[in-house]
Amino acid sequence: MLIRRNLMNKLLLAIAALLCCQVSPASAAPFLTTDSTFDTDYFYTIDGTAYTFTNRKQATDTWDATYGGYIGDNFTGYYLGTVTNQSNDSEEILAALLNYYLGTDSSYNFLKVDEPDESVDSLTISYDADYKSGTWQVDAPDTVSFYSIKGATEFALYFVDPALQYGDWTTAHLLTPNEKNVPCISHITVNTTPIPEPATILLFGAGLAGLAGMRRRMHKV
Repeated sequence: MLIRRNLMNKLLLAIAALLCCQVSPASAAPFLTTDSTFDTDYFYTIDGTAYTFTNRKQATDTWDATYGGYIGDNFTGYYLGTVTNQSNDSEEILAALLNYYLGTDSSYNFLKVDEPDESVDSLTISYDADYKSGTWQVDAPDTVSFYSIKGATEFALYFVDPALQYGDWTTAHLLTPNEKNVPCISHITVNTTPIPEPATILLFGAGLAGLAGMRRRMHKV
């Protein structure tokens, strides 16, 4: 009986540790806020690097408090903001920003396509005539949960939930430094690493509660 209890304790601890690693977009740390206006700046220092997030929302974008971002008609996912003081959206930078947003410390698999290329590995990009909008798509079993659009000296971040295999992109959340016009795309970077859904957290929570009940019943025997 003592051995069974010890095994149950270890199993409960293992599931609790796994549960702590799960991510819910509802607990995200947004870079923008609902009351921010166009061109409002927000300042963050993440992993020792300073970032200026500028709100480049479109007039038709709508705020979603659950995800701390905007939804719109000409892009897929939730627009999280535009980084205007760092022109390099390297994988290390994107991972740091995504971890900050999600409150995690995870590794990610990024795929990047430079304009005018159309594909790399499972990622395929299409462009409109002026290279300011288009589509992205990944082959199964990959899905996209996060992507970055780089143009001129800025890059915009987007969170996709649920993760999808295809969607639309736009450079409408970017501006050129001098003319203040919407630029052409420089490249797109997508994350294909799965990010747990809120339903996953509920499932683990239910399992944890069930195991706790089993442990109490065993203790009474």
